[in-house]
Amino acid sequence: MARAALLWALLCVVGCTGSMSRAGCPNVLVTYYSASSAQWTAKLANAVAAGAAGAGANVRLLRTNETACDDLLWADGIALGSPVYWATVSSQAKLFLEQLQTDCFGWPVTKLRNKVGAAFATGGHPDSGKDATMAAIQTAWRAMRMVTVGCDCDGDGVVGGTTCSCNPWGAAATNPDGANQTALVPTEALGGKTLGERIVEVAAIMSNKRGCGAPE
Repeated sequence: MARAALLWALLCVVGCTGSMSRAGCPNVLVTYYSASSAQWTAKLANAVAAGAAGAGANVRLLRTNETACDDLLWADGIALGSPVYWATVSSQAKLFLEQLQTDCFGWPVTKLRNKVGAAFATGGHPDSGKDATMAAIQTAWRAMRMVTVGCDCDGDGVVGGTTCSCNPWGAAATNPDGANQTALVPTEALGGKTLGERIVEVAAIMSNKRGCGAPE
């Protein structure tokens, strides 16, 4: 789990301007595995990170194999994203979760207690198992004594009158095979953004870092 500070710096220039080192604001780690040529999970991760940064958080956006144990200790809220592999998390995302025990904290994992945990997932079909994948991630967070959150859409999946692709399990995006789709659709981007905002809202309460607001 080697640290990639240069990659984070480049990503922050693109999507997290104004989000670093804000006193009194929660720290949010967005970590993900993304394998496809279109990098769907990476795109959704960027939306989650942008939502958290827009809510004023200090954000680190890293791939799972670039995330260090210290990044997890630094964070008040952690979002893990994975593509759907046979209705569950990818083996790489599963390895990341296992390494929290084997490489970072031992068993039981108590050092993440009361941090906020969230999940996001991407799949090739609307019914490909995204909820099951996010539920598996949330289950792992709960086993580590974390407090899990999903997205803050209402019962109709709407935020501010706009449809939002998220639910109590987290944010999701669908990338249909052969659709020549190259970007998240607005509902998916809004879902990621909403999840990032929700993480900051709850992490501010759990960490007692409430002097936080959106950057000017």
